[in-house]
Amino acid sequence: MKRPSTIIGRVSPGTGRRPPAAGADGSDVKVTSVDVARIAGVSQSTVSRAFDPHSNISSETRNLVLETARRLNYVPNSIARSLITRKSNLVAIVLGDMKNPFYTSILDEFVHRFQEAGYQAVVLSVPRASEADAVLLKVLPYQVDGIVITAASISMQFAMTCRSRQIPIVIFNRHIPGLHAHTVCCDNVDGGSQAADGLVQSGARTFGIVYGEQGQVNNDRIVGFKERLRAQGFETGAIPQICGYTTFAGGYAAATHLLGGPNRPEGLFCTNDVMALGVMEAARNEFGLRIPEDLSIIGFDGIADGARPGYGLSTVQQPVTQMIAETVDIVASDRRPDRLSSGEFFFKGSLTVRESTHPRRHEREPLGAPATSHR
Repeated sequence: MKRPSTIIGRVSPGTGRRPPAAGADGSDVKVTSVDVARIAGVSQSTVSRAFDPHSNISSETRNLVLETARRLNYVPNSIARSLITRKSNLVAIVLGDMKNPFYTSILDEFVHRFQEAGYQAVVLSVPRASEADAVLLKVLPYQVDGIVITAASISMQFAMTCRSRQIPIVIFNRHIPGLHAHTVCCDNVDGGSQAADGLVQSGARTFGIVYGEQGQVNNDRIVGFKERLRAQGFETGAIPQICGYTTFAGGYAAATHLLGGPNRPEGLFCTNDVMALGVMEAARNEFGLRIPEDLSIIGFDGIADGARPGYGLSTVQQPVTQMIAETVDIVASDRRPDRLSSGEFFFKGSLTVRESTHPRRHEREPLGAPATSHR
């Protein structure tokens, strides 16, 4: 007589409790949290909490549940767990400029830091400099626990909707005045000031600016740059400014205009590193200029490509690690009283001096007398 394939009444070693029965075809029936709870001798809600690194549960109980789940090959259903805990452990990260290495690098660190905190990232992309409302409306049904927005914007109405749902929003690396959301940003005015110091110390006495698309970030960096030059006695009204559209090709094209005239600047401030690299290529390829002997260049952000041999780009390094840590803490910490309100957190960057602004060998005219007013 052929034995039936179903095994009934097998006792799991070391527990004295019966595991889930196998199916009629010999395959295992899908294990649920109810099975784990029964065999571990705990409640179903305890099983859910054991998989949440933020839950208040003893290490002994957590280890018991996790070991039982491992032996049963149990994988928690995140959707079902969110119904019990009212947390999805999902965070939406909105990127608006995937072509900029700065944002792809911070994405990697964001994902890593959120995973360490027990969250998974849902990454969304929107057209550069556009509102993210339409895209974000598609993820709200997933009950995300927080939203991080970089290089994009949202409407006041959407911000209020998230606030009513108790979803914190962090605007990362930009400042949108009046929005009911947190701002975590580099101090761009101070960064622009540091860039001015770097060019002056390299020996430059005439200047030009290559900026990205219009917005608060670029405006603040330019304001800080010009204010610092004025404080050191320089006239800033005639400084040429050309848009480089935040890209390498845009920086290259902007340089061909800035460097091709009779009054070529001695120092260029580029409001991001990607444009600065394009400017460097154009200066060498189109005009045969030596950097920094003929032209000093400073960027902003601190991307890895800027440190490569052949570039050696001086830059204002954004304090990315501190900015990301603050962002993750706002989203992940239930203990923060300001989690659902709005706050502004600005972090100072630091000037990294490399080959593109080494002091020139020939002497320059002495600086003018410092300005008496700081505008």
